[in-house]
Amino acid sequence: MADDADIAADRAAQAAADAIARHLRRPRPVGRPTCRVCGDVIPEDRRAALPWARTCIDCARGEEREVARHA
Repeated sequence: MADDADIAADRAAQAAADAIARHLRRPRPVGRPTCRVCGDVIPEDRRAALPWARTCIDCARGEEREVARHA
């Protein structure tokens, strides 16, 4: 039969599991919403895939072409 300490430990473990589940379900901000070069909105799928993206895909490609051209 469970004693008070076992019951308290079970409740604490369940409370921790519930807190973790709530934390994982909360919405998270995803990246910068607008391109730092052209100011257009960065599509949400790009921001979800690359949260650190600071440019839209077109401007990123342009920057890559410039870097390659000067290399």
